[in-house]
Amino acid sequence: MEGSFEKIYELGKVSQRKLVAFGEELGRVLTGGETILLYGEIGAGKTTFVRGLASGLEVPEALVRSPTFNIVNTYPGRLDLIHVDLYRIHCEEEIVDLALEDLLDDNTVMAIEWPEKYSKYVTGNSLQIHIEHVSEEERDVVLMVRDREMDLKLSILNLVSNR
Repeated sequence: MEGSFEKIYELGKVSQRKLVAFGEELGRVLTGGETILLYGEIGAGKTTFVRGLASGLEVPEALVRSPTFNIVNTYPGRLDLIHVDLYRIHCEEEIVDLALEDLLDDNTVMAIEWPEKYSKYVTGNSLQIHIEHVSEEERDVVLMVRDREMDLKLSILNLVSNR
């Protein structure tokens, strides 16, 4: 087993427009099987980021909406985007019942909002994105990577490599 790996990228304050652009750029380099964990309060910009990610995966951006009431939405694209919102999930049993791990394969990317209850189930190719509301137009963004494969993908992105 490979030794422990962790890398943090502090993107600092970014506009919502740049948050969408970062999502789109990330979507273009993803190859399938990745999980994106999105942390932030209500209104921080998690779904805004996912709209950009969808665009990079060639999913029509207009399809993407917060899946709060459906919990899981799947959007077809170059890679299918599975958009999950765990805000209304209250216990671990409900998470296990969703069987999210069965939805993720080499032809999908999963973006999970409110992943706090699920993160212990995530293994492998994942990225944590922490988004904090700074002002109406700005968000503070921090990325945490725990595997080298995702780190390699991030290293070619403009917003990350310019840090």
